[in-house]
Amino acid sequence: MQSIEANLLISDQIDLPTQMSVDLGLAKNDVIEGLTKYRLWTYLGIIEMRRRYKRTIIGPFWTTLSLGIFIACMGFMLSLLWKYELKTFLPYFCSGYIAWIFIQTVIMEGCCTFTSSSTFIRQICLPYTLYACLLTWRNLIIMLHHIAIWALVMLYTQTAINLNTLLIFPAMALVFLTCVWVSILLGIICTRFRDVQQIITSLLQLAMFVTPIMWTVEHIGPRGAFLVNFNPMYHFINLIRMPLIGEAPSMINWLAALGISVIGGGLTYLLFAKNYRKIVFWL
Repeated sequence: MQSIEANLLISDQIDLPTQMSVDLGLAKNDVIEGLTKYRLWTYLGIIEMRRRYKRTIIGPFWTTLSLGIFIACMGFMLSLLWKYELKTFLPYFCSGYIAWIFIQTVIMEGCCTFTSSSTFIRQICLPYTLYACLLTWRNLIIMLHHIAIWALVMLYTQTAINLNTLLIFPAMALVFLTCVWVSILLGIICTRFRDVQQIITSLLQLAMFVTPIMWTVEHIGPRGAFLVNFNPMYHFINLIRMPLIGEAPSMINWLAALGISVIGGGLTYLLFAKNYRKIVFWL
């Protein structure tokens, strides 16, 4: 009897590391395959946009039109409130708000990364990462439509485009990859615990007011400016906003965003590997 128990104990000690290694391998293959199937998720994103705005006259530009009206009205009111020159404040607010809408939408939809695609997950063998890439790409397409507002604002304010504007490409690459792992992370958590989505929605409403979007860091003084650096949303928004207004993001913005992406992506990968086999049963 004792020998049987000893053999079972030894077997468990051997199987646990092996099982963990298998799960890590599955997660790694899923991430690689999902990212490399870019032709599929880019095509599906375009198809989804066409389906969503089918039989409309200007398609996704309806969202852009309403957003443009909001930016114009709020930009005028906030410039009066903060006593800023309109042509100085409007590009800052416009680029920051466009970046915020993109990040906010990815986070909110990221809570449903897997639940919204449950039919496909049950019937088609595709990597989970593909659904996160599809979600991020779809919202990136919408953001590209919103760039029309930025172009009109830049034309109105006569803000020059310079070499710093080219920094938008590495910035968006980093933001895109970050949004992918955030979608996977939130998708796992919200698939397992459905109430978390409501909590995140409430936190996002608060985050909008504590992030420098409708106000500048100069308004809160040195102590407030120091505290703002602990807001991760601030750094990612600055990565997008600063190149759009012809300025380079600070080194703190780059390092903070890169650090968050690496650490958060690593932790998400471990959580993904641990729960890889369970996701389909939680749907």
